[in-house]
This record gives sequence, C-alpha cells and structure tokens, in this order.
Amino acid sequence: MFRSYENNRQAPHEIGIMVYRLIDDDFIQDIHILHSSIIGSTDILAIIKVYEERGLPVVSNVMKALQYLPSIFGTPMSTIVARLQKHSEYNRYKEEVNKYMLLL
Repeated sequence: MFRSYENNRQAPHEIGIMVYRLIDDDFIQDIHILHSSIIGSTDILAIIKVYEERGLPVVSNVMKALQYLPSIFGTPMSTIVARLQKHSEYNRYKEEVNKYMLLL
C-alpha cells in the first residue's frame, strides 16, 4: 500500500526531469517525471502507471497518494483532482476515486 512520495533529486543528464521515490509497503520505485507547473497531477498519473504495471490495486493507492501529496506540494487535493479530469489514465478510475472522496 502507498506510504509516501519523496522528491529524490534531479535526474542526471536529463534537463527538466525530476526523480521521485514512491515508497510502498512492498516496494520502493524511482519515478522520472518531466518537471511541470501542473504540480500533483503528473505525479498521480505516474503513480497510476506504477500500480497498473505491477498489477496492484490502483484506486486505494491513488487515494492515499491524493491525501499525501498536498503535504509535500502545498497544492490542495481538489486542485490536483481538477487537473486530472482531462487525462484518460485517471478517468478510468475517476468514479471510484470520487466515491472514496465522499467519505473524507
């Protein structure tokens, strides 16, 4: 299950690429993300990809990430979710995520 997400460093020899470390109960994975002013949404899309590729539950981990990311980026969860609406990767899980958000 998702535990944390850390800004690890700038990728060497890759201008504009940041490396974040996704820490899960069962694994740690570095994620390379194009530095963007769209803080949070590109990170959630990368997190979705990691959990899909590993065949692990996506929605529960995305919810934990959505609760965690505002603490490191200072961007409200509602803003991050609003920015995700145009991405098909997120829209596959949107209805389930919205159900969880109602419980918060």
